[in-house]
Amino acid sequence: MAKKKTSIKDIADALGVSITTVSFILNGKAREKRISEEVTKKVEAYIDKIGYRPSHLAQSLRLGKSRVIVFMVEDISNQFFASIARLIEEKAYMNGYKIIYCSTDNDDEKAKELINTFRVRNVDGFIITPTPGLEFTIQSLLEEELPLVLFDRWLPDLDTSYVIVENRKSSEEATRHLIDQGCKHIGFVTVASDQSQMRDRMAGYLEAVEMAACRQIY
Repeated sequence: MAKKKTSIKDIADALGVSITTVSFILNGKAREKRISEEVTKKVEAYIDKIGYRPSHLAQSLRLGKSRVIVFMVEDISNQFFASIARLIEEKAYMNGYKIIYCSTDNDDEKAKELINTFRVRNVDGFIITPTPGLEFTIQSLLEEELPLVLFDRWLPDLDTSYVIVENRKSSEEATRHLIDQGCKHIGFVTVASDQSQMRDRMAGYLEAVEMAACRQIY
């Protein structure tokens, strides 16, 4: 017969305290709720003794918070995304949050599936590098008032927070630098893509060469 899993009620009964007291201590609210240090230590010692582990999913449903943020990018193994992920993880940890990483491979269906998976797990927010056809899914997150920040790319038709490189300005300045060095035939190496950052880079390049009347090679 399977061993019965210990509940908060079992702990409360064993120690002669209320279920609410045990719950507050488990959720780190002992000081806020003015629970004595003696009771707090007694509960914590008993929990360690029996090896009790609370259900994080149950806690998140009860409290409305999981203290987990999803960082979803095209490829988490990419050096650019990996270095940013490390910085985000450090900041999140300092504020009591954990990060879940995942890669979309720039695939709309995979991105939608991942978002829906984490949505039902009650995560506290998303940092997303959006795939080209993700507008409807992102809009649904906004309508649910889930905290959301787009990263590296943005969706111009949606009113949401985003953090991006100034791709157009950077591309224009890089091209102007070559022009100032006397270059006449300036190439722009890119890929066929409708992603916002790729369009912005191309736009910056075109703006610079057209103003300087250089020959475009792309």
